[in-house]
Amino acid sequence: MKKSLLLSVFLLAQFAGHAPGTARAQTAASSTPTDQTAALREADNLNVKAVGLYQAAKYDEALPLAEQVLKLREAAVGSDHQAVADAHKNLGAIYLAKGKADKARKHYTHSLSIYEKNPAANKANIYKLLDALGVLERFAFNNYPAAAEHYERSLALRQSAPGAEQEGVIKNLYDLAELYELLGQNGKAVEMHRRVIESRERREATHPDELNLALNLFGCLTERLDMKTETAEARQRIEQLTAASAEKREREAAQQAAQESVDKSVRGGGVLNGKALSKPQPVYPEAAKRRGVAGVVKVFATIDETGKVVEAHPCGHPLLWESTLRAAYAARFSPTLLDGKPVKVRGVITYKFVLR
Repeated sequence: MKKSLLLSVFLLAQFAGHAPGTARAQTAASSTPTDQTAALREADNLNVKAVGLYQAAKYDEALPLAEQVLKLREAAVGSDHQAVADAHKNLGAIYLAKGKADKARKHYTHSLSIYEKNPAANKANIYKLLDALGVLERFAFNNYPAAAEHYERSLALRQSAPGAEQEGVIKNLYDLAELYELLGQNGKAVEMHRRVIESRERREATHPDELNLALNLFGCLTERLDMKTETAEARQRIEQLTAASAEKREREAAQQAAQESVDKSVRGGGVLNGKALSKPQPVYPEAAKRRGVAGVVKVFATIDETGKVVEAHPCGHPLLWESTLRAAYAARFSPTLLDGKPVKVRGVITYKFVLR
């Protein structure tokens, strides 16, 4: 797979769902002259077509329509209107799909600057764009400080909202933990993992698999940092969860009531390598070679119903992470079936780096 295409696949997986939207500019249209109203309606219609083409992966056809939407809206309502921000955001998503990270960043940044002029009404748009820019800075431009700044702002914004979006907060914490570790700020990385574990412990009864993942990732870091007490405590807690899970499965099997009491949205899948339909090998980073870094990197991955990797967290030396994650997100797996229906599955993908 070509590098640009692989990068596009990887980045899209990182913030899946951040796709062009079909929001219309009808509020602006209601108070504008007839010719401007007509222009906005034309822009809305073109936007719907552009989104449809994007969803059909026809990015080259979607791009000129999305560019025309931006021009029409700017001419009708000015460059600082939310409808224009929406158009920039859509263009960013299309350029990202085409592997044009620099242009995607330009449009996302422009969109963010407009939304931030009215933060109260655009909080969700703002933190989603901050997340998108964090991904781009980290994986497309290797600018870890800038990526961390975006995620820190996103986390603060999410936490300031009443009834903070739990999973968004957790994702920000995980992203920041990885970035702090890449930046050598291990104390901050440990703190982020502790916060995830604290949150997951509160939901242990209903989501023990999420707590298990949090403890595994924390243990990966503390083991590398030779924090023996913390590593032992994490392993002990994982053993407790594993034992409790086994007892629960036995009890439910005897009662034949699993469907009523188990969350089957994500199933544990163990080691996933043997289920791979396609498993590209990661490129051995030159920086890692120069420092003699080798060994196994484990990737804790969530595979969706179609066999695509939709979430991945690395465990191993940080110099091997980026290459490994690119390979993991490009992998494809056999769908896992439960009662004949495909379900999400969580497991581990392993990659071995050997110095020659």
